[in-house]
Amino acid sequence: MSEEEKKGKPGLGNFLEGLNNFVDIVVKLQETGEILREGEFKGKEGEVSGVYGVRIKTGGPDRGPSYEPFGNVKKGSNGPLVADEREPLVDVFNEKDAVTIVAEIPGAAEESIDVSIDGCTLRLRAKARDRKYYKEVTLPTAVEDMPRERSYLNGMFSIVFDKAKSAVA
Repeated sequence: MSEEEKKGKPGLGNFLEGLNNFVDIVVKLQETGEILREGEFKGKEGEVSGVYGVRIKTGGPDRGPSYEPFGNVKKGSNGPLVADEREPLVDVFNEKDAVTIVAEIPGAAEESIDVSIDGCTLRLRAKARDRKYYKEVTLPTAVEDMPRERSYLNGMFSIVFDKAKSAVA
């Protein structure tokens, strides 16, 4: 170990290790089209105080790359803030005649999941025993107010909306 590394200064070895980690992430993104990084930290008495994560997707031919943070740790002006509500991880699928939304909401009761639509914005709220969830999602197109179907199984919530008549070509 060099003197610089002993003093905490970055050395060539640290630089190469970081570069190697970056290349591994890029290769995984190329192979799978998605990178997911998540973690949590504990508060007093071992309780989970914060959950954080990010999902990066390369998209497809009709969509560019996307960056989606999730959890309950938000960026504040004076550093990270831990919110009361967690942001669930959500996927939106734009199909021919419908839009399907799938959200990870572990621990919630199905009857506690509330969904509202305002134009092309979907708002999702849910309560579990020890946590709350909230997410606003911009939909790719206008949808009907009432869902076609809705299901919840093993923490995965799925809801399907027909596209609005004006949106179907």
